[in-house]
Amino acid sequence: MPLAALLGFAANGGTNENTTGWIVGDDTERATALRYGRKPLGGSPTEGYGRVGSDDLHELGPFGVEGGHCPDLVAGPGSTWHDLASGYSVRKILDRDAVTGGRWHGAVADQYAVGIANLARHSASMGAKLMALNAHLGWDSDDKPWSLWRWAITCASWSAGSGGTMRHLQRYMRELATVAEGSRWGAFTNLSAQLATPAATSTAWSLTWTPPGPGTYGVQISSADAAGNVSPTRPWRTFTVRP
Repeated sequence: MPLAALLGFAANGGTNENTTGWIVGDDTERATALRYGRKPLGGSPTEGYGRVGSDDLHELGPFGVEGGHCPDLVAGPGSTWHDLASGYSVRKILDRDAVTGGRWHGAVADQYAVGIANLARHSASMGAKLMALNAHLGWDSDDKPWSLWRWAITCASWSAGSGGTMRHLQRYMRELATVAEGSRWGAFTNLSAQLATPAATSTAWSLTWTPPGPGTYGVQISSADAAGNVSPTRPWRTFTVRP
């Protein structure tokens, strides 16, 4: 996996950032924010994401580690950050436990270590779930190096959760399993075809396409009627272009 992919993910957030705008998340911090009209990391304490009274999610540091929900303490007991802070992965990176609670703010090394450990957690969970369904799609947590496929699914799990990611993948499970992992990347070319005559059940179409190089490619057909209803059946076929 290119280092740029990891750095690109980290660009989603920033050091010392929390999506809710809180550092500690306790009553004292909230009272101070209400008094001055500003949360410690910016934003109104009565409006928007992280406002007082919400249950919004604390996402900490450049990797957006789950730090609990408002009004709970940031990176407090029961949060993903707190659980990972004393785990093997974090200790391997820092040679110590990571800080917890409000001390997360300013602890840049800890933000990176816990963030990487969190991605490894998502990766292990998704690898096991996919292996249980189809060995061609999953991986063992100790597999090295990471492939771009594994990285993409890990990022999806961080964003949508393992359940949401699995629900999406299950729609394409059979098709993906027939394609070599290194060939799962690319863009679809869409070609619209209209029925030759009203109420016809089939129509002919063609597409001239020049493959960019050897590899495994796929063709999928999706049909829709005038009302925009899409057929649940989407035939998929693969073919290989050899040197």
